[in-house]
Amino acid sequence: MRTQKTLSLHSIITCLYPAGRSGSGGDTLTVWSSPVSSTTTTVLDQPTMKALDKQNVAQALSVVPGVVLQKSGSRNEEQVKVRGFDSRQVPVYFDGVPIYVPYDGNLDLARILTNNLGAVEVSKGYSSLLHGPNQMGGAINITTLKKQVWDIARDGAVVRTMPTICMLHLPPAAILGICKSAVAS
Repeated sequence: MRTQKTLSLHSIITCLYPAGRSGSGGDTLTVWSSPVSSTTTTVLDQPTMKALDKQNVAQALSVVPGVVLQKSGSRNEEQVKVRGFDSRQVPVYFDGVPIYVPYDGNLDLARILTNNLGAVEVSKGYSSLLHGPNQMGGAINITTLKKQVWDIARDGAVVRTMPTICMLHLPPAAILGICKSAVAS
């Protein structure tokens, strides 16, 4: 295979160079190349999934090239195939932690809703060895939304809390003041 590439490149160069010219003319032939990655990564973020109206991970993965979904089993589960590799060779991670199903090893991706997800990342081809074994087809990493944290000043102290917790413990006037300051900033 290597010889064929060398011969074809040699034949292209000799065809491009005029036969009757001498080499003292100073003509230069520049060959450009671009690296081709063996791994292709596609990231579907939250705004993209909302714009495409995808309710679960299986629906979101249906728009990724090279990914095929099929329903199988007695439970009619949505299973994923990436470049022809089934779910045994394409592990699924949830915030970097692998998801395993002890019953039969088939994960139903239609059960994971997209409303609390930050992104779904599909790596096709060879993936990092840090993710572990059985990644011949690639890997799918599902990441959650980052929590929103508010700093609230009360009686000279700053309390760091999440909005839902803070709404339960503050009087209505304080909640209105926080909401106004959040909208203003």
